[in-house]
Amino acid sequence: RLWPHALVHTGVRWHVRAYDDERKAFRNFALQRMEDPHAIDASAPAAASEDGDWVELAILRVIPNPKLNAHQQQLVVRDFGMLPSSSGPAWTVELRRCLIGYFAAKYGLDRDEAPLRQRIILDNADTVRQWLMPIASG
Repeated sequence: RLWPHALVHTGVRWHVRAYDDERKAFRNFALQRMEDPHAIDASAPAAASEDGDWVELAILRVIPNPKLNAHQQQLVVRDFGMLPSSSGPAWTVELRRCLIGYFAAKYGLDRDEAPLRQRIILDNADTVRQWLMPIASG
């Protein structure tokens, strides 16, 4: 059984943030993949306030790919509306930790590609890596 507490659109599809009885953990579930959902008249085994990855926020710092030349980096700064900071221009985004993987996937921040294909990178990837989605090996 799932005990939902939030509905989120990731830019691609709708997800439900819910407590999963089987795994005894809060997780994200794609709404269109749910079969035969129905309401349960019972108290949830865990409160939404116990969902640390929903309650806690993380700051992502997105910067131009340093492998781009200076002119290309300036175009990226303008394209993404990056603001100046002491360590260079950046797009700072505050997100719920459980949504970081969707944001990173949407902007290609979870992969390492050629600079012209990956115009932006996550400057603080090490601090948010645990919330990125696993990359399927092909």
